[in-house]
Amino acid sequence: MKKRISVDIDGILTDYPMCWINYVNLELNTRFESREEIKKEIGDGKYKFLKKKYRKSDYKANLPVNQEFKSLLKEFKKNNYEIIIFSSRPFNDKQYSELYSMTENWLIKNHIPFDFLFYKAYNQDVLKNIPKMLYHIEDEIKYAELIANKGVQVFLYSSQNGNEKYLPKINNIVLFDSIEKILLK
Repeated sequence: MKKRISVDIDGILTDYPMCWINYVNLELNTRFESREEIKKEIGDGKYKFLKKKYRKSDYKANLPVNQEFKSLLKEFKKNNYEIIIFSSRPFNDKQYSELYSMTENWLIKNHIPFDFLFYKAYNQDVLKNIPKMLYHIEDEIKYAELIANKGVQVFLYSSQNGNEKYLPKINNIVLFDSIEKILLK
């Protein structure tokens, strides 16, 4: 049986939330610095409208890649791992019918190695259709805890979302700030 890892896209392979903040600033000709500031200033309705527009945009289809994590995935591939891209992008939502193919095309055109692309739901069945994984690389605490509770070793990126202050409550969550802390086993 092949060794498998999974990795999130936004916040790991892309510079989320900065790419989202930059998109809003371009759209509104503003200088917001955080998602919280955007929501506070423009309100929930306009925030959701812009998020929907962003998910369908050429801007999102052409996001720059975090080269450090791309290199890490290439190392995993070279060491014979199966790579699952495990994203909370709403692939199953009919209003984003092109999002799955847009994401798959983005991975391919950026030469990011992967074997499977799956939707990561935030519920207890999060791993229902996913083959057994050794590791998951994540930037959001809520997903890190959910997946770790299913027995998967999770590497939580401390440079995102204020994670540097997080004290893991679950033994199999490892906070990391550089890819050197993610070991190939």
